[in-house]
Amino acid sequence: MSEDPCAGAAGTMPSMNRRRGITLLSVVGLVAPLLVATAGSSAAAGVTANSFAGIAPLRVMDTRNTTRLAAKTTRTIPLSAPVGAVGVSLNLTITRATGEGFASIHPCTQTIIDTSTVNFRPGLDVANSAPFTSTAGGVCVTASVATDVVIDATGWWTGVSGASLVAHAPARLLDSRSISPRPKRRTIPVAVAEAVGLTVIVTRPSADGFAAVHPCDDVVTTSSLNFRAGQTVANLVLVSAARPLCITTSVAADVVIDEVASVGTGSLRVATPRRLFDSRDQASWVGANGVVTLPVGAARTVLLNVTAVRPLGAGFVNVWPCAQTEPNTSALSWSEPTTVATAVVARADASGNICLRPSVGTHLLADLLAADTDLPSVSTPAITGRTNEWVLGTSVQGRSIIARAYGTPAGRPVLGVGVIHGDEQEGLAIVADLKVSKVPAGVEMWLIDSVNPDGMAMNIRQNANGVDLNRNWPTNWQPIARSNNYSGPAPLSEPETRAVDGFINVIKPAVGVWWHNVGDYVDDSRSSVAQPNLITMYAAQASIGIDDAPCLGFCGGTATQHINATVAGATHMVVELPDPLSKAGAIRHANAFIAIAAAS
Repeated sequence: MSEDPCAGAAGTMPSMNRRRGITLLSVVGLVAPLLVATAGSSAAAGVTANSFAGIAPLRVMDTRNTTRLAAKTTRTIPLSAPVGAVGVSLNLTITRATGEGFASIHPCTQTIIDTSTVNFRPGLDVANSAPFTSTAGGVCVTASVATDVVIDATGWWTGVSGASLVAHAPARLLDSRSISPRPKRRTIPVAVAEAVGLTVIVTRPSADGFAAVHPCDDVVTTSSLNFRAGQTVANLVLVSAARPLCITTSVAADVVIDEVASVGTGSLRVATPRRLFDSRDQASWVGANGVVTLPVGAARTVLLNVTAVRPLGAGFVNVWPCAQTEPNTSALSWSEPTTVATAVVARADASGNICLRPSVGTHLLADLLAADTDLPSVSTPAITGRTNEWVLGTSVQGRSIIARAYGTPAGRPVLGVGVIHGDEQEGLAIVADLKVSKVPAGVEMWLIDSVNPDGMAMNIRQNANGVDLNRNWPTNWQPIARSNNYSGPAPLSEPETRAVDGFINVIKPAVGVWWHNVGDYVDDSRSSVAQPNLITMYAAQASIGIDDAPCLGFCGGTATQHINATVAGATHMVVELPDPLSKAGAIRHANAFIAIAAAS
């Protein structure tokens, strides 16, 4: 299938409507008798029971054919409503974004947007469901930066009692990971039903593309999720199963599908989106395999939007009723450390608790979309495994290399490194002072005591392999024979530099100080950093000079060179310290670091 209705994660997204000769207006016309929500709808958000009817996915907005959504502006989604309609199920895709940001589908009457439907960055198309959007006053979409949006409708909610979506234990319907070859179209073995809720995961795709869940006898004109080559992505799909369902991928890929909800006896209530949990309320995150227990009162079926904010590696989040055995399924999956969100149909246990467990450390957000009864106005989630420590890796001899975060979670990242040469340890006193300092507002301060714990233990410059870790980085690396400056057999040959490089690639700290000794000055690298004024500021605050650091031979392959060359807008500097460093001197240097962090 060559058409690409909403895909091509890293490239352009040709319009399916245009390529098939269907205008956007004609698509909206097809939807008009089915979908919900105009400002004139008489349904109110206070109804006590709603029924859900899924439909074959239909496109209702595509700004690629009109005018892109401007930053911090709101646009009404062109929908028409049957009598009694109170909510709409939509799938939102972001493409051609001009920057990093978020977008929200919300009632047009909502003026303060404090929750998000999807988070995104430039060059990466992402999709997420808004499975239960209140339609009183119309439905709108808002984005924090200018972007194109593509919106598909998948069903509607009416304010009458009737069959409704009910969450149940996940049931695996399809898993192609052990099947070869990988066809682009597969039948989903789901029972005939008015509607089903499916968690759809695509993994190991052969190229950039899209996946669509659709009636098998329909032509694909919408998408359920988008991906890049090799990427793992997930999304919740609410859709009618009145006709046999298929999943189509534009390229060869593996798919995993779990049924998480089906039509049953129950009711869901329209809810104005509100945040139930945000781990960023403290300078710590939910650690790998930590558990968040989310109390939801008497509710049993809850629709949530779950977001992993800057996860510390590839991973997933499981969501399940706490009193039951954790299922071997995931509600949210990702293959690269970037903020990712998906809607989740969650089932609470008899005590009204829903559990969330990330497989890697991450900040977690949970936003309420709908529930089958009113939730408590105030609830306090319980968290196990909260931490501000990230074990980046281990040294040659197995010692841990640990980064610790302080200040504003996911704020502007800055980095301080106490030791890189094992026999230069005066920076540890500065790091110790910084751990108890007040961090400037909006700054996330990362501190690493030592990236060379083996060298510290032996009081030598190099690591246990005899490699100078400040000559082992890729930028300007050259082979240096065994000596105090031995650069190793290849760039990043050492476990210590690989561990810290992985950290840098995730956190991308724009400002960093790497303390060395002996000396009493800041290395003059002002010509190669993004903010040379920060070097001047640090020297003034610490009452030291600015000078060229003498190198013992070739000076390439250093940590600061590499970070300044590879992280956008980076200013990382080498500060040489006297040995010994006085207590007053350590305080001056700590204050200098805080000053440049505030100014970054």
